[in-house]
Amino acid sequence: MTKLNYFHIERENNPKRREAFTADFLGKISPVNNDNLLTGCECLETILKRSLKVQSAGENILIIGLTESGIIPSILMQKVARENGMTTALLSSTRRPSTSGIVFTEKHSHGPNHSIPVPSPEISEIWIVEDELTTGNTVFEVLSRFCFQLKIKTIRIFALVDFRNKKQKKEAFIIAQSFDVKCIFQSFLVFTDTSFTDPKKILSTTINTENSAPERKNRLKDIGHHDSWLMYKYRSALYEQHNKEDNDPNWHLSDSFEDTTVLVIGETVDIATRLALKNPGFSFQHITLSPWKIDNASIVSRLDFDNKYFLYNYKNLSRMICILNDPIDKEISKIVKNKLEEYGFTVCPFPLTELIKSN
Repeated sequence: MTKLNYFHIERENNPKRREAFTADFLGKISPVNNDNLLTGCECLETILKRSLKVQSAGENILIIGLTESGIIPSILMQKVARENGMTTALLSSTRRPSTSGIVFTEKHSHGPNHSIPVPSPEISEIWIVEDELTTGNTVFEVLSRFCFQLKIKTIRIFALVDFRNKKQKKEAFIIAQSFDVKCIFQSFLVFTDTSFTDPKKILSTTINTENSAPERKNRLKDIGHHDSWLMYKYRSALYEQHNKEDNDPNWHLSDSFEDTTVLVIGETVDIATRLALKNPGFSFQHITLSPWKIDNASIVSRLDFDNKYFLYNYKNLSRMICILNDPIDKEISKIVKNKLEEYGFTVCPFPLTELIKSN
């Protein structure tokens, strides 16, 4: 049986969502490598197979990952789907300013505003893959917008852990019925005793449908010039990524850089995940937006950058650090570099475009 190495921790500055969860393969409190990610794949395959016992997979499947914590699980779920003979498309949300795509708000979040590219119109089944479900509100905020413009028949919601109480679970099925879709939840772990406050009920009649069918604008032009994104053609926040291996670039790195630990800023964690899947010697840790308290157990040290980004357990890292970030995040990258150097680290940018052998 697959064992998930997880950590039950506490959020900071969010009294409505105090409890939090992370797993080792998410790379937020320690470096993650190929082995960790493959363990994550095993966990996701377990809940996928449970879900498929309820109902077999349909066609035209779209996997959605919500930034930041849903990016790694959604990439791994697409890998698992491919290995089980299913063809899927992958999209992820971004918090970078946008006027195109499907825009929604994540209540009680440290980064509430998201947008997702408008998917292909033939999509009929959606999988949302999350690290944790707390209230379920964000999931249905997203699905409400998709259901108004696509002919969705089935929604599968996967999470590593489900914190929802009985009332929230009941409300979820009421909401799904209001959209006339079948909703299937699966989680690897369930926490039944939580301190969360019940959310306000989300009903289909309260959803803002003003922009329910947005135009398929030029996503890249709207959200930032391609110079703002590394390897922009392969970013699920910009374009659908299909799980056909021949569509992938060559993610293999030159051997001399495989043993370098990389710190990844923000949404570039998708690139780091793909690199780790292809390069067993590559490892990375995520400098994240998630504000968690030091508990002297899972988290024993923390560095804050610009009161927004956080690096956990930094004292355990090697003194040689590379930073991977999109050009759009160059200012926070400078802040990270300067502070790490103050703490005695040697820091350099990770030369991604030079190290990818061919594309």
